[in-house]
Amino acid sequence: MGEPVVLSGLKRKRAEIAGIIAYHKGQIRRQKANLAHIDAAIKLWAPATRPNRIPAKKVYVRNKCFKAGELPRLCLELLRDAPEPMTTAELGNAALARKGLATDNPHIVRFAADRTSMVMAKLHKRGLVERIEGGKVLRWGKAN
Repeated sequence: MGEPVVLSGLKRKRAEIAGIIAYHKGQIRRQKANLAHIDAAIKLWAPATRPNRIPAKKVYVRNKCFKAGELPRLCLELLRDAPEPMTTAELGNAALARKGLATDNPHIVRFAADRTSMVMAKLHKRGLVERIEGGKVLRWGKAN
């Protein structure tokens, strides 16, 4: 008697994830070697320098839904056109809809809400939007 379909699916998924991990371990090994070479070059030019004290640069991973700077522009346009303040989730869904992306996929909807939350916090810090308190959910409106 063969193994259940669920078990074969789990084994296949495990093999896939193990392959991804092995691939990334190889990348890490290569990048560590590159880093060691760069550290050695730094030490040649400036022996007193401590390369391990140089802070790491944050790597930004671009998302495939919105281009750079597109989501803040969309949020500001949506708030400008909205008759009343909108929640972060409403802004995220409206931004997805304006781009013509599917709003029925829960992963994309959650991603858009999370990204919109970060964008709105930055826009608020710049004074472009305002938080409107009241009720159970935070709402955003355009700044006067």
